[in-house]
Amino acid sequence: MKVYEIEIELSGIKPRIWRKVIIEETATLDMLHLTIQGAMGWLNYHSYDFNIDGQVFNELTETRPVMSDILKRGETFEYRYDMGDDWLHQLKVTEVRDHTRFDTYQKCTAGEQACPPEDCGGIPGYEQLCKILRNNNHPEHSSMKKWAGAFDPEIFSVTQASAMISALLVLS
Repeated sequence: MKVYEIEIELSGIKPRIWRKVIIEETATLDMLHLTIQGAMGWLNYHSYDFNIDGQVFNELTETRPVMSDILKRGETFEYRYDMGDDWLHQLKVTEVRDHTRFDTYQKCTAGEQACPPEDCGGIPGYEQLCKILRNNNHPEHSSMKKWAGAFDPEIFSVTQASAMISALLVLS
C-alpha cells in the first residue's frame, strides 16, 4: 500500500497557514475532506468541493474516487470550504511512498499558525477578528474574546490536529 503526503495552504492569509498530512491511497475524497477539516481545526459544518484538473468533486458527487485513481506526485489542486466564508486551499501532493510500519493513516505531520475559527466571515472577518483580539482597548475586544474562546492565531499543535482528524473520521 502507498501513502500520500499532501501539503495544504490556506490561500490569501499572512502569515502563511499550512498543514502537511498523510493519507492512504485507498482513501476517498470524502476522507481527504475530513482529514483537512481536522488538520485545520474545523468541524465539518459547511459544504466543500475539490477542483482537480478542472473536474469538481463535492459531497453530492455520485462517484467516490480514491486517491490512487486521481492524484499523483507533484499534482496541485484546490479545496474550497464554506461557500459563504469561501476558504480556498491550495493542495500539493508532495510525496507518494510505500507504507511503512511507522506510518499512521490520516494524520497531520506539520503545520504553522491556527486556522481561522468557523464562521468568522472569511478573510476580511478573520483579519478584523485578529486586529480586535490584539487590541485590549478595542470596544469589541471583550465580546470577540468571548466569541473566539481560547483562539490564538499563532498557536498550532500537530498532536491536536491528528486527534481531531481521528475524531472526525470515527464520527463519519
